[in-house]
Amino acid sequence: MNFKLSDNAKFNAIWSLLNVNYNEANDWLVEYGICEVYDDYAVVRNFAERNAINAPIQGSSADMIKIAMINIHQEMKAKELKSKMILQVHDELVFDVHKDELETLSEIIKDKMINALPLSIPIEVNLNTGNNWLEAH
Repeated sequence: MNFKLSDNAKFNAIWSLLNVNYNEANDWLVEYGICEVYDDYAVVRNFAERNAINAPIQGSSADMIKIAMINIHQEMKAKELKSKMILQVHDELVFDVHKDELETLSEIIKDKMINALPLSIPIEVNLNTGNNWLEAH
């Protein structure tokens, strides 16, 4: 099959930002079955384009938080902290933190989240505290 990337400038610009060239984009779309980006029907095509753009971003985000979680856990273990990582909710991590470890753990979390993947863009990490998850928001 021969495919061509969309005429949609925004769609092509996103692929460009993701550092994906024309052939890689076509290969990726075929491999993951998102061939609807070539559909003649604009609604179907636009939906597929949004999915195609979102998929690698979401996948990278999921990889990033998993790597950060592993690195945070290893550092907590190495420092023999009593605090516990108890929950992941989408792009958030929830910890049960001993008050005397708050500053140390905050530094570990921020460092491991920022440096989980080598990226050319800055990563923003927000840390919040509270007696429960609701208070932390």
